[in-house]
Amino acid sequence: MRVAFFVLLVINLALGAWVLASRPAAPAQPSPRPEGVAPLQLLSERDSGGTPRKQRQAAQPAPSGEGAACYTVGPFETDADARRLAGKLENVRSTNVRRTQAQSEIGRWVYLPAFSSREEAMATARKLAAADLRDYYVVTSGDQENTISLGLYRDDTNAKRRVDRLRELGFNARVKVRTEAVPRYWLDASLERAADLDWQALLAAYESASVSQTDCRG
Repeated sequence: MRVAFFVLLVINLALGAWVLASRPAAPAQPSPRPEGVAPLQLLSERDSGGTPRKQRQAAQPAPSGEGAACYTVGPFETDADARRLAGKLENVRSTNVRRTQAQSEIGRWVYLPAFSSREEAMATARKLAAADLRDYYVVTSGDQENTISLGLYRDDTNAKRRVDRLRELGFNARVKVRTEAVPRYWLDASLERAADLDWQALLAAYESASVSQTDCRG
């Protein structure tokens, strides 16, 4: 019995040693990385330039639109004229019609400069009537008060003829260009690519319009 006991004890000790020897060792904890030293990185995580692939993809610029062509055309007298031209363009990315204000000549004004008083203006008006010049008007208020208007003319020749006649009769008549604010329209067009457009033919019906190429990023 004593011999059997010792045999079982030896067998149990041997079995325990085998179990302990076959258990996997705990992974070693990495040592702290010194400050300022970059972490190790697998080659599969990097591209040929040495920059992490994810970071390089995020830094790629957006398409710049190379090859696009942008133009400003005008001025046109009406919005419909600008839109009609836009409909004739090819490879259009976008178009926009802008409205601006411009001063336009609408005729000539013949007048006698403002007098120092209402009485002096009326006395001159009586002299005009005595000379058989009936087409006049004494301005009684506003910026042109005591001025004598002698007619509005669309044609420069007729205005000059009127001034010459008045001066022959001793009146210091003057002529002034009349203007008013009128709308003008411009077409901004962006095309997919620069093309050999026949602008002369496209703008043949619009005497005042011209074309200029602009920066598409402007």
